[in-house]
Amino acid sequence: MPMGLQSDVSRDVSERIARMTGMERVTYCNTGAEAIMVALRLARAVTGRDKIVVFASSYHGSSDATIPGLGMVLGVTPGAIQDTIVLEYGADASLQRIAELGDQLAAVLVEPVQGRQLWLQPAAFLAELRRITAEHGTALIFDEVMLGFRIHQGGCQAYFGIKADLATYGKIIGGGMPIGVVAGSARFLDAIDGGAWNDADDSLPDVEKIWYSGTFTKNPLTVACAQAVVERFSQEGPALQQRLNQRAESLVDRLSIWLREHRMPVSIVRFGSMFRFLGSPQLTLLAFHLAMRGIYVAENMLFFVSVAHSDNDLLALEEAVQDSLITMRKGGYFA
Repeated sequence: MPMGLQSDVSRDVSERIARMTGMERVTYCNTGAEAIMVALRLARAVTGRDKIVVFASSYHGSSDATIPGLGMVLGVTPGAIQDTIVLEYGADASLQRIAELGDQLAAVLVEPVQGRQLWLQPAAFLAELRRITAEHGTALIFDEVMLGFRIHQGGCQAYFGIKADLATYGKIIGGGMPIGVVAGSARFLDAIDGGAWNDADDSLPDVEKIWYSGTFTKNPLTVACAQAVVERFSQEGPALQQRLNQRAESLVDRLSIWLREHRMPVSIVRFGSMFRFLGSPQLTLLAFHLAMRGIYVAENMLFFVSVAHSDNDLLALEEAVQDSLITMRKGGYFA
């Protein structure tokens, strides 16, 4: 398989992503975590500022600059995180602090709906965040690696009606292959290649470029998978995500009724086709009970309903959850 800097289908994929997201330009890297690092480098290069804001409990991959939001900084030097400011997500005090920092901030990096706090969907907070960052020329970066193209074809930007300066994507858009995508306004993305120029005259790219490279960027197999995904999106339109969200809603509603009827100390929170069980620490054992019943879920207990899941698959999950919780109650884990 060839390795190089371009794939012959990357232009088609880029144009389709730009149409879906409303972004001007699109570029690729190898993973979602790398997309975050590129977006932050673009923000700092274009604004000429160093400080960034991240929010507690947000996950933005393994970059040293972003993991303070998780409170896990073992092995990270103080210098690597000295320009990272961690604030509470959804809080008015955080908006006030961002406004106070104003022109000092290169970027505010936000996971619009955090996988760890699905119940927190602060539309008004995000709208005010957009207003403040625009006022100060700060880049608003939407991390859509997990939710982009899942909640809506235009991502969380379309869902909340907010236009970010930069957005990062991954996972879904690669159809299972490793991929990262950075999309955004030409103001920021031009720093990838120097911007537009005309080969018919003496003009040259006039925007100073950041360092941006990667052996497997635009890997031909990965981009071919991405093309298949965006073609499916183009064929079905936003109805694909709407149907998926509705199926997840029906599943969660049925399970929630069962949980209440059986007085289980467990609840479910959902955002689109993603949902999570909440309860006592013992609930983490549910993942292992489900595995013994043929259902795999990551140990972080974050569930996704996919278009690949049939109605019988969802029924099997529902029955496995019920049987698992009853078994755990009999074993003394629940009152």
